[in-house]
Amino acid sequence: MQKNLVTILKKATSEALQDVNHLVSQLSLGPTPCKPLTHAQLKELVSQKNAFFLTVSAQEGKRKKIIGFQILYFVRIPSGVLAVLEDLFVEEPYRKWGVGRSLMEYAIVAAEKRGARHISLRTNPKREEANKLYQHMGFHLMTTNFYRINLPRK
Repeated sequence: MQKNLVTILKKATSEALQDVNHLVSQLSLGPTPCKPLTHAQLKELVSQKNAFFLTVSAQEGKRKKIIGFQILYFVRIPSGVLAVLEDLFVEEPYRKWGVGRSLMEYAIVAAEKRGARHISLRTNPKREEANKLYQHMGFHLMTTNFYRINLPRK
């Protein structure tokens, strides 16, 4: 692969759904694996106004296959524009090829153009290589309380 070209996925094709679900199946490190997306869910993801499904593809056989992706979304809050990154994932054989870095660089430039003051992301501490990448790119580990409630409540 010569250069990792990041594109925004705009159409929920059957090939894109297959590629994304292949990657999503590997995404979870916890006891509950990620469920495959339906075609309707992928279509909803790619059609959101303030969210961008960033991808990198590689030629495999007769078609280009998505080998990495990341979600970048923006929210206007009283203090400015909030940029958030979710679900950076790169197919195992393509790691250390700069795919993740390309996705991150694209997101940083896009957030700067949108006027975001910073980009937030969260990651599993067990994802050591991802954490090294984020730190190398200038992200700082924050000390904050992050809360979650699982739904539906029981």
